[in-house]
Amino acid sequence: MRKLYRTTQAINRIAASSLLILLFVCTASAYTIVMRGGKRIEIPAKFQVTATTLTYEAGPEIQITLQLAAIDIPATEKANNETAGSLLRRIGISDLGTQPQTGTSSARRTITNRDLESSLVRRRQSELAYEKRRQELGLPSVAESRRRADVDSVQIQSELGAARSVERESEGYWRARASALRTEMAALDAEINYLRVRLEDSPFPLSSGFTSISVLPFFTPGISFGNAGFGGRFPRNGGQRPLPVYSAPQFGPRLSARVGLGGGNTRGQGWMNNGGFRHSRSLGVGFPFPIVSSVGSFGSGYDYSYERSALITHFNELSAARAGLNARWRQLEDEARRAGAQPGWLRP
Repeated sequence: MRKLYRTTQAINRIAASSLLILLFVCTASAYTIVMRGGKRIEIPAKFQVTATTLTYEAGPEIQITLQLAAIDIPATEKANNETAGSLLRRIGISDLGTQPQTGTSSARRTITNRDLESSLVRRRQSELAYEKRRQELGLPSVAESRRRADVDSVQIQSELGAARSVERESEGYWRARASALRTEMAALDAEINYLRVRLEDSPFPLSSGFTSISVLPFFTPGISFGNAGFGGRFPRNGGQRPLPVYSAPQFGPRLSARVGLGGGNTRGQGWMNNGGFRHSRSLGVGFPFPIVSSVGSFGSGYDYSYERSALITHFNELSAARAGLNARWRQLEDEARRAGAQPGWLRP
């Protein structure tokens, strides 16, 4: 029996505790807020509503504020069995169960000249002590100290302005020298590049190993072009008519010339104004004959060797001048460094 009594007593205690908890929850969650997304929030029955917010107390000194724009007001009123507009009628009514804050008003004190009199006395005593000490040490007065400070300030500003002016002049001087030298170097580089292109484009003299000889037709009195065939002899001097223009000489020493063929790999020899040679018959066809006449030309049509030599000479002169400019630039850098110029003053 005693055991049964104890069991019954324990059950009663549990039931009473559960009932108290349920009553507390029902009392605390006396109002339901329905959000626009469908979410429900249980809040205490005491809350405050303003034109834009709803504020309730979640715990001691813990307040939570909700925006009315995020609350579904008709659904909230329906969930709490209220008439339409009852939630908005709570605006301006403070339902928060917070304890009234009692402000402690401290008594204000008005400061008068009598209160400041002691401070003024101490200040005067300090000034008198300073003046006495100043006279003992031979220091200037306060007004004199201020005047000297103003003079020193003006002098410092003047010296600073003069130093800045000198620095600007120095910067302009070094920049002008560097700019002039860079311009001269750029012009010289352009001339060197031009000569380099000319030398690359100009042909080398006798580079092909071939020397041309003028080929001129000859005219001989008494022999037509058709009779100047192989196997015959040219008429000797004596009883002959004067030679026409562009005719091979029929007397005097023989002229010989060597001609390079095939790019200089093959060499040949030709004899001009040799003795007469016989011919058995005439070919009947006229042809030109390679000769060296008084008006003919021997060698190439234009001599490139002189022009190329002049270009090379001028190129070497400009290269030497460019090396001199490099030396001048290094000297300029050394001078600027010794003069205390900034490294950026020599840059473009």
